[in-house]
Amino acid sequence: MSELVTKFRTALENMNSVNFTGTSLSVSKFPNACCDDASLLLASYLADNGYPNINLIRGSDGGKDGEFRSHVWLKLDDINIDITADQFNGNSYRNQLVIIESSNSYLKTFDTVMVAKVTLDLSFFSIMMQV
Repeated sequence: MSELVTKFRTALENMNSVNFTGTSLSVSKFPNACCDDASLLLASYLADNGYPNINLIRGSDGGKDGEFRSHVWLKLDDINIDITADQFNGNSYRNQLVIIESSNSYLKTFDTVMVAKVTLDLSFFSIMMQV
């Protein structure tokens, strides 16, 4: 799974934002301010590649002092998957480009406000992701 997630992140970094009209990815510079849409697309890509049953996690008031209003990432079983946590880097934060781990000290700072099973079918996105 790690290879798929890293490949997906790299593809998002290299794609033109016009390919994502109607999403936060079309108006933000990835990974900034696009954790929700990026996570949903990643969830679909992982499901298309044999990893169904992914949950979307919405967190609030994260960071050392609750300075980050919200963040979204994925969870598969007990594994956190986050491809946008590095948007918070700076001010002493040093998040990895790709987080795939059961326990992450940064993600733990967020209060979980919602856990939702991802049921999207965005299989067309797989075509775009052939890198």
